[in-house]
Amino acid sequence: MGQDRETRSPQPHYYIHAAPDGVILSVQVQPKARQTELAGLFGDRAVRIRVAQPPVDARANRELVRFLAALFGVKASQVSILSGINSRSKRIKITGIGLDHALKQLKL
Repeated sequence: MGQDRETRSPQPHYYIHAAPDGVILSVQVQPKARQTELAGLFGDRAVRIRVAQPPVDARANRELVRFLAALFGVKASQVSILSGINSRSKRIKITGIGLDHALKQLKL
């Protein structure tokens, strides 16, 4: 009748999904933080990232791209902001990695 815990499918990750050439990540950015770091989940729909730069002259966006490139082990040119360039809520595309690798690096 019911499924045991071992046979149930894992919890879905609404904040990230696979794309043909990488992954799409939903993030909630907190600018002007003490340091740039992952700060857990923002609900179940986004990853919260604290960014040490202020949202002036795209400095926070550049820091976010640099941080995500280092986190996932890709070049900054492989990280692009798809939407939310002027918002704290953003959709980020990271090319050249798979979903499993991304989830492992996020450790959430």
